[in-house]
Amino acid sequence: DRSLHIVRQILVHTGVLPQRKEYLERLGPWLEERLASVPGRHAQLIRPFAHWLVLRRARKASERHPYTHGAAAAARNRITSAIAFLSWLEARNLDLATLSQGDLDRWLVSGEPHRREIRSFLAWAASRRLAPALTVPQRSSRQMPAGMQSEEDLGQQLQRCLTDTVLPADVRAAGAIVTLFGLPLSKIVQLTAEQLTDRDRDV
Repeated sequence: DRSLHIVRQILVHTGVLPQRKEYLERLGPWLEERLASVPGRHAQLIRPFAHWLVLRRARKASERHPYTHGAAAAARNRITSAIAFLSWLEARNLDLATLSQGDLDRWLVSGEPHRREIRSFLAWAASRRLAPALTVPQRSSRQMPAGMQSEEDLGQQLQRCLTDTVLPADVRAAGAIVTLFGLPLSKIVQLTAEQLTDRDRDV
């Protein structure tokens, strides 16, 4: 839980425990705790899917770049979606092996957009002949925000980030980077001082 994570971070910070890929390492215990609350017949499907597809991909991704909170949340969403889907099938007396495209479409349109995360589970199940090959439509391309800030508003925000000493320095720096470059916060929190270049007072 959150208290345990905080204690561990303190012990890592003080050198008692070694550094690790924290968000990645939390996935395994989270999975086992989650599976403890689902029917055994569902866990028999979810566990190999989670270990051989979701967690395996997560480990490979962590070798290429830092594994973020957002990446771990996406992995958990894929597993949670698969658990919810199996429960939905059982409640309607449907079987994964004989699932039709119409059944899948009803699942997709009867809930939140994140239900499309079921794509990876169904592809995994189909590759092992546990389910027919069905189609989960791709998400549409990202839409522009409903309300765009004017250049004047952005300029005022940037000015505040540069001059308002009431705000903490890290908040001001992050705000300036977001305002200038639109960099996601998940990327900003990974920036280090060594990644800054100072050339004749231009940073």
